[in-house]
Amino acid sequence: MDKPTYMVVAPKTLRPNADYRVSVSLYDIPAPIQVNVSVVGPDNNTATTGPVVFAESETQMLTLPIGDWTDGCYKLIITGTDANFSRYNPHSWQKYDDYDETLLPTTTEPEIVIDGFRDEVSLQFQPKIVSVFIQTDKAMYKPGQKVQFRALVVTPSLLPVSNASVDIHIKDGNGNRVKQWTGLTPIRGVVSQELELSSEPVLGDWAIVVEVLGVKHQKPFSVAEYVLPTFDVEVVLPKYKTRDRPDIVATVKALYTYGQPVKGSLTLTVLIKELYPSKYRTRYPIDGSVDIPINLIDDLSLPKYIRRLYNFNIELTAVVTEALTGRSYSRSNTMKICDRYIKVEQVETSQTFKPGLKYPVLIKVTDQDDKPVPENGPKLTLKYTFMYDKYNKTILLSPVNGLINVGLFPPKNTEYIILEAQYMDNKYKIGEIKRAQSPSNNYIQVVRLESNAGVSVGQQLRFAVNATEPIGRLVCEVLGKGDIVWAQSIDIPENKMTHEFGLEATPDMAPTARLVCHYLRAANQEVVADGLKFNVSGTLRTPVSVTTDVQTTKPGAPVEVRVSTKPDAYVGLLGVDQSVLLLKSGYDITREDVDKELKTYDNEYNRWDNSVTAGEIFDNSGVVVMSNNLIHRAPKEGKQYI
Repeated sequence: MDKPTYMVVAPKTLRPNADYRVSVSLYDIPAPIQVNVSVVGPDNNTATTGPVVFAESETQMLTLPIGDWTDGCYKLIITGTDANFSRYNPHSWQKYDDYDETLLPTTTEPEIVIDGFRDEVSLQFQPKIVSVFIQTDKAMYKPGQKVQFRALVVTPSLLPVSNASVDIHIKDGNGNRVKQWTGLTPIRGVVSQELELSSEPVLGDWAIVVEVLGVKHQKPFSVAEYVLPTFDVEVVLPKYKTRDRPDIVATVKALYTYGQPVKGSLTLTVLIKELYPSKYRTRYPIDGSVDIPINLIDDLSLPKYIRRLYNFNIELTAVVTEALTGRSYSRSNTMKICDRYIKVEQVETSQTFKPGLKYPVLIKVTDQDDKPVPENGPKLTLKYTFMYDKYNKTILLSPVNGLINVGLFPPKNTEYIILEAQYMDNKYKIGEIKRAQSPSNNYIQVVRLESNAGVSVGQQLRFAVNATEPIGRLVCEVLGKGDIVWAQSIDIPENKMTHEFGLEATPDMAPTARLVCHYLRAANQEVVADGLKFNVSGTLRTPVSVTTDVQTTKPGAPVEVRVSTKPDAYVGLLGVDQSVLLLKSGYDITREDVDKELKTYDNEYNRWDNSVTAGEIFDNSGVVVMSNNLIHRAPKEGKQYI
């Protein structure tokens, strides 16, 4: 009869006033048993599931409500009763030889058997449970002007927080606190305030500081004496150039905010920042627009060693002086100098391969602007070398929409794969792929079907799991924003070595999610695991559009603004003069700001695609694991397994 075992996967990070979800899997239980999961910490802080009944082989996702806890040392504890469990003994298995990683049992160590089980692991406490986005009516103010701002307080799911106390203060350019509000209550997640600047304030960079539930968020703005720009300057460049074709045309445009051309003089400065302080300056008259030819190599007098660099950046700064008033405004733009027109890169592929399974190679072939190469163009030569091979193997492939997808089957005795490519007489080093590690030399591989297509909230996703041996039961968890948002046990019919399954992308998985799959080998109680990272769009779930009844109007004339969104939605509007936009940006809330903030809840600790062992797959995904099974990790200090 197989041995009863348990496997617990839980987030490494614990947050107050939030649900903490734990995935618990039991294997080969002779009869239903009771399991209790608890989180305990200082000040008698305890959350528990109470007794939960598990059947013979079952996976359940258990939820523990965490209260208004403070920082401290917390532990996750699991107990089970009414069955005998044998704990894995790392000394009861040995390697057969140095070339075969298979572990064989020894008879020198007795089996460790316990009545029921108890296990615990330490958690990391993170007080942040809300996000704050701060918006001002502009990014720069004059003395005496009014600073208007609002703070949006939301959960990691972007739901409004209305039951939290909000404290706000404003610091001047010297760091002094000049105004504060305490105990504010958000209305549908929004707090709005304003500050009238004095006639002689401290000039410089000020900051709005918002504190909610012990976590501070800050937004800078500037106070300065300035004149609003009356015209805009734009430097139009190609996005890149190659060293063998260094001639470019830089187009400088100068237009008033109402669209008319600016007459005056132009000074253009060309500067390379990396390694060599080379500078080129030229002057031209301008009447709205002017084209300036430049040879980036000769005009900058670049030395030979700079010309041999793989790539570097060139910055062009245009200063336009208006003839009528003598006012000057400037704008800069940057372009990249490359050694070749075509990029060949490996994308969306793990940096480790699993012996006995296909290693998928996805190569992107584009120009430096990420435009796919033509499908009827030259073929790409892919060269790959397995360790101990005497010769390179070569494949001729044609890119389709700029992508090449090929599978390699490395032999079991190889330690790495070296990938190289050649396209249009240029050679490219793709990478060196390491071998994954497993004591039994068995592996699984998780892939997303239709992986080239984007993922949106509400979309049904399909995944395939391939294994080097038959699997009877597969357990999978999905992590999003540092929490387990989906867990399921999948019984695979007829113990097949491949299986497909699906799930729906939910808002909790946006903007980034991880799928972790694992199974248990009865022969040596080894947990075999793999993981997959995927991005999910649809972070902002409330659609909104803004239209006006006119596109052009006179000063003082009324403008009708129409906002379309969901019923009962809270709408905030911001109108900004175009001259203010030209002066300084950074006052608004962008989609990129939201995605960046939500990723701070993620518990990914290292490069996900560099995980070599099952232990690294779990560790790098930001979870803790408790089990009486073998979870292999890389050797440390001479020890082979820990």
